Amino acid sequence: GYSAAHFSGALTLSTEIIKEAAMIHACSSFQSRLLGKSSHDAWEIYGEKTNENIIQAFSAQTTLIMKQMKPLLSQLFSKYKLLLLEGVHIDTNCLIQLSKSIGFTVYPIYLKFDQNRIEKN
Repeated sequence: GYSAAHFSGALTLSTEIIKEAAMIHACSSFQSRLLGKSSHDAWEIYGEKTNENIIQAFSAQTTLIMKQMKPLLSQLFSKYKLLLLEGVHIDTNCLIQLSKSIGFTVYPIYLKFDQNRIEKN
């Protein structure tokens, strides 16, 4: 396992922050509205709640966020030895391609929480 010492000096960045920046730089009102929605209800932009619309909206959000993230990550990886990127809008294939072009390593780690085991205070 990993301890907190493994992540000492790391910068943590959330895709939600990048999503907010992407909203500011949106090229169209459609992109702005899409990014203004949470990932849970972005399908509303495309109409009815269907599997196709859910996937289309999530994919569109992810594409816009990753486009905004690429130049930012290039700069951050030159400054920080370790960057922890968290959020639902991470496209690991895109990160792996970017890592090859600027020379960093991607270690995807997926966390899953069992709601039944989380104690509520």
